[in-house]
Amino acid sequence: MALAFANRSALFMRQGKVRECIKDSTMALSSGYPDHLRYKIFQRQATCLSKLGMLKEAKQYYKDAVASLDFTKLNNEQKKVLQVDIFTKIDILERKEEGTQ
Repeated sequence: MALAFANRSALFMRQGKVRECIKDSTMALSSGYPDHLRYKIFQRQATCLSKLGMLKEAKQYYKDAVASLDFTKLNNEQKKVLQVDIFTKIDILERKEEGTQ
């Protein structure tokens, strides 16, 4: 069931239905979504929260995504690329919070 919630949350995100995406992402995590894939859910939640203007919460989910990379089956190069991408997004959110972007 967790994978179904996760897949539907991805669809909701592509459709711009951010609240529905957050709801299904949360359900995926609480339904036993695999640890090695959780970074995807955390990134998705962060993106949606950012779109809702919930920057502090979005940053926390991006940080959770980085922490969950320890459990992925990705190789080190793939992890590094994701880390750089996520840290860039965190930096953008911090500048938005400061009002410099």
